Amino acid sequence: KSLENDVTYKITEIPAYIFPKMYKITDSSTVSSIGHDMEDKLCVSFHSGGTYEYKNVTIQEFHKMLVAKSKGTFFRDNIRGIKEFKKVI
Repeated sequence: KSLENDVTYKITEIPAYIFPKMYKITDSSTVSSIGHDMEDKLCVSFHSGGTYEYKNVTIQEFHKMLVAKSKGTFFRDNIRGIKEFKKVI
């Protein structure tokens, strides 16, 4: 799927020093916004609170999460418990 044609997100107010671009997720009850540093780090903010950085996440995995029907399910199955992380906010 083409990311540009299928998905439209708004940039959120995550400080630019953490990630230069975060996308607000409007169709998820779990994930409020996500971003990628275009190298290997994924940033995820949750509706329940907290923003976390996950290492060794490819840009392809990021794009798959953006277009996934369920961002929370994709995160649970492919990121959580698999990728190293730290809390950033």
